[in-house]
Amino acid sequence: MNRKKSIGVVLKKQFPRHQKISLLDQTFGRIEGVPTSLHAIARVSHGSLVEYVVEPQGQVYFLHEMQLIENMHYSSEQDILFFHHVLEMIYYGVPVGAIPDDIYELLTSIQRHLTHVCTKPSMKKLSIGKLFVLLGADVDGSVENILKEALRFHDILEMISIEIDQTSENALDAWIHQYIQTHPFSHMFKTIHFLNDVRRS
Repeated sequence: MNRKKSIGVVLKKQFPRHQKISLLDQTFGRIEGVPTSLHAIARVSHGSLVEYVVEPQGQVYFLHEMQLIENMHYSSEQDILFFHHVLEMIYYGVPVGAIPDDIYELLTSIQRHLTHVCTKPSMKKLSIGKLFVLLGADVDGSVENILKEALRFHDILEMISIEIDQTSENALDAWIHQYIQTHPFSHMFKTIHFLNDVRRS
């Protein structure tokens, strides 16, 4: 029996309708998981870090012995909207079966340092911008240099040193807005009102 212990971040919890959760797994990438214990699923939510024993069966992964490692703690409603937007963009931007190590590292870095990221508006914008680049977004000349700076750093806190002037920040706002609005699944987004927060910041 092909089973392996692993960890992942819950992108979307689809209970009770479909009795599965969508995860970005450290080893297997973007997967659809079916927990074998309903008691375990009751404790997790969007953004939870969980540990489990994976049993792949085709494109479905059965999750045995699932344990909650950590649930998210938010300081404000804006923090919730920001992080849920990150989860949503990964859910719709990473195909099932893809193994994007760089996106997993970025997500878990944002998860660990969410409070610090959300205390500085430019950090939220740089984090979202870096995610969009990793998801394959086209970068135009107005934001190319600032996003190159963001991509140099592996840990999200290292991006605090990046200085953004008002012109560059306005360009980043517009680029983020355009990418989201033209995304093929934009009509499915539930956190689209995060755009208003980005443009006001």
